Amino acid sequence: MSTLPGKRSQPSQRRLQVLVAEDNQVNQLVATRIFEKLGHQATVVSNGREAFVAFQAGKFDLIAMDVQMPEMDGLDATSAIRAWEKTAGTHTPIIAMTAHAMKGDRERCLAAGMDGYTSKPIRIGELEHAIAQLISPPNSAKVPVSEADQADGAIDHTALLAGVDGNRRVLRELVRLFLADCPRRLAEIKEAIRRGDAGALGRAAHTLKGSVGNFAAKSAFAAAQRLEIMSRDIDLDNVGKACVTLESELALLSEELRKLTMDSSIRKTKTDKRGRQKGGHAGTAEGITEVRRQEVLLKTGALQNAILNSANFSSIATDEKGVIQIFNVGAERMLGYTVADVLNKITPADISDPQEVIARAKALSLELGTTIRPGFEALVFKASRGIEDIYELTYIRKDGSRFPAVVSVTALRDAQNVVIGYLLIGTDNTARKQVEEEQKKLDQRLRDQQFYTRSLIESNIDALMTTDPSGIITDVNKQMEALTGCTRDELIGAPFKNYFTDPERAEAGIKLVLSQKKVTDYELTASARDGKKTVVSYNATTFYDRDRKLQGVFAAARDVTERKRFEVALQETNVELESAKSAAEKANLAKSDFLSSMSHELRSPLNAILGFAQLLESTSPLPTASQKENIAQILQAGWHLLKLINEVLDLAVVESGKMSLSPESVSLAEVISECQAMMEPQAKQRGISMTFPQLDIPCYVHADRTRVKQVLINLLSNAIKYNREQGTVEVKCTTTSPERIRISFKDTGAGLPPEKLTQLFQPFNRLGQESRAGEGTGIGLVMSKRVVELMEGAIGVESTVGVGSVFWIELLLTTAPTFLVASSESTTAIQARIPTAARLRTLLYVEDNPANLTLVEQLIARRSDIRLLTAVNGTLGIEIARASQPEVILMDINLPGISGIEALKILREDPATAHIPVVALSANAMQRDTKKGMEAGFFYYLTKPIKVNEFMDALDGALEFAEKNSARN
Repeated sequence: MSTLPGKRSQPSQRRLQVLVAEDNQVNQLVATRIFEKLGHQATVVSNGREAFVAFQAGKFDLIAMDVQMPEMDGLDATSAIRAWEKTAGTHTPIIAMTAHAMKGDRERCLAAGMDGYTSKPIRIGELEHAIAQLISPPNSAKVPVSEADQADGAIDHTALLAGVDGNRRVLRELVRLFLADCPRRLAEIKEAIRRGDAGALGRAAHTLKGSVGNFAAKSAFAAAQRLEIMSRDIDLDNVGKACVTLESELALLSEELRKLTMDSSIRKTKTDKRGRQKGGHAGTAEGITEVRRQEVLLKTGALQNAILNSANFSSIATDEKGVIQIFNVGAERMLGYTVADVLNKITPADISDPQEVIARAKALSLELGTTIRPGFEALVFKASRGIEDIYELTYIRKDGSRFPAVVSVTALRDAQNVVIGYLLIGTDNTARKQVEEEQKKLDQRLRDQQFYTRSLIESNIDALMTTDPSGIITDVNKQMEALTGCTRDELIGAPFKNYFTDPERAEAGIKLVLSQKKVTDYELTASARDGKKTVVSYNATTFYDRDRKLQGVFAAARDVTERKRFEVALQETNVELESAKSAAEKANLAKSDFLSSMSHELRSPLNAILGFAQLLESTSPLPTASQKENIAQILQAGWHLLKLINEVLDLAVVESGKMSLSPESVSLAEVISECQAMMEPQAKQRGISMTFPQLDIPCYVHADRTRVKQVLINLLSNAIKYNREQGTVEVKCTTTSPERIRISFKDTGAGLPPEKLTQLFQPFNRLGQESRAGEGTGIGLVMSKRVVELMEGAIGVESTVGVGSVFWIELLLTTAPTFLVASSESTTAIQARIPTAARLRTLLYVEDNPANLTLVEQLIARRSDIRLLTAVNGTLGIEIARASQPEVILMDINLPGISGIEALKILREDPATAHIPVVALSANAMQRDTKKGMEAGFFYYLTKPIKVNEFMDALDGALEFAEKNSARN
């Protein structure tokens, strides 16, 4: 391998596998040739992402990394490689090979993990030295290279040829790539300047600077570097003039490069008339070169013909004054003119929008500081000064229609560098314009959407903010500013935890969101700059980009200070309510104890008063008439007092919620008939006639039979008591809905005014009737209302003064009671249960419902071995059990007074009755009721309606148990 002249050391002894990451084709070719010259094998990729993938897939001894590349730049690619190597335990040397040659660039590369640094244009000696430093121990000091060295003055032809090892084909390829790439880069710079995009301007200028550096053109390099510096400093005020300077320098550089590649420095040969070579032979080097040159000329001619005949773009060539001399097929198709229409007749300005031509003349005059006349001069002024010019213009077709075009203008010069004409190459820009318009619309939609999104964020009543995964705030809304007393700029970049009284809890909240994806009602106390504390409830979730990569945490904080105060107040109120409830329960219990005590204390002397009064009434000799009258007063007052005591106790039981009901299917006709029989004597005493309904169809209500009867008697008693002499009482039954029936009691009394109706159901309020002795206690209606409501019914009244009143109650309708007796169970079957020569045994049935009593009586009537005793409440049942000592007790649960469970407890505590098995028979059929009954100590727990087989089996089992228990005793 040959070496370049001057300071060139021998290549490394070991052939290295080098990965070159470079997006510029010119620089790719240069780097590949240099590494090949140094004896190494180069693999080329175009961006940092491809570099990282290639690194993982292959094995490389060295990586030459450009810094500025699309998709992933060199710094990020280096960081990714270093992170991957940590897990693999390897380290591959990376050399920065970049056009970044300004202050701080070297430090950024080394900080990212690169091992060496070399700036563009690449110098073989410097690169070879850097490789030697990394691959083998250093033998010599690093060759210092300054930016001035990198950008030598005019093109050094000798150095360029030496850089490509004298290979003119490689040099031509470098120049071709540069000349093809340069206009695009220049267009990118202009577009970035037009948009005011400093980032895009810096990238384009940097890339162009790297390409220019390969040709050691100091002026062009400096002009590109100046634009890059301006972009970094966001100095866009003077970029127009700097761009013009860069264009001029590039035009000169391009022209010089073209000349360089055309100058073969090889002696040309001549041919004789027969075409044979003179001064050389076909087989010589000169002959071969001449053949190749002729081939190139043929290709060039073919290329020129292809350009002139291309229908895809217009090629218009003019003389130095602008008159059209060439008008290709593309121009004819695009503009609608024929060659004959335009040749030697018009200039390109004549087919351009005149207003745009005028505007271009003004803009160029201002930009270049010289007066430029509207017309053809405005279209070619830059090109006439050696500046390659590309601009947008509206062309006007022959038919008057218009279309946007992109026009590239180049000055045509003769051998003496004198302008002899201009070449204008145009392309139809309609599609691009449409795309741009669509892009503008999309951009506007995006801005509108961003504005809408921001408006939503700002209009939210909650304080909103986002953080990165480490808890650093990345965005906030106005409410967050108000909550903390800090501006948006102050908050962004600060740790989230700094704005709360408990930073550790705030930081833990962020970690909790990251681990659980979301958090709700996470309470923190925000601390504002002025010291104000605000209790907030945070709801937060994680958010991601379109690739599902975690971006951070989105959180909303709601001020719950008032809610916390309310909760504290509510808690205090609840404590007070609990205290009041406890006090009320104690008071109620004390009242119940007091009433019970008073009942006992009143009943004892009342028993003596009524007892001795009755003895006096029947003593011998009989009392006198006056004595009888006195005794009657005593008895009347005593019985009234006893009734008052009983009603007060009943009211106390109802209000304490301890009243037990036994709801069942009750025949309304039977109850009304019983009440009629009881109340007719009282009505006859006052000459009051009563009318009762005749229910043709059986009607049943869901109620407690005893309590319904109590309510009906109370309402009938009031209708008689407060009626006029010889008045009437009418009882009616009407259905108010498919589920309810109303029983009304209409009297012909004095009636009640509206103000008294509101006081009607108040305890002990007799509505001004207190003076009427013995007429009532003021408790009956209150008791009736409580009882009816407990049975899910309603009570009401309608009254007219001077006419009378109508009291009514509504109860739930139900079906007739069903007594399940299996059809297969005949009397014979039941009697078959009776053992031969069985002795007579006693069964006590405690039940308040007459229908149930009747059913059991009929069933037991078929058992000649059992004698049935009955009791209508628990207290009476206990007394009969003690006196009669039955073998088995059958007990209802819902009894008036004490319940069946309470009665069972008393029986178990009494040694005289503790041995008697007690069987429950109840309508409470829920599983929990059965469990509660068995836990209370019932021998069996049977549910209504009665299943005869089950009933008889249970009865026989209880009797057998009682007999065995008796035998043991």
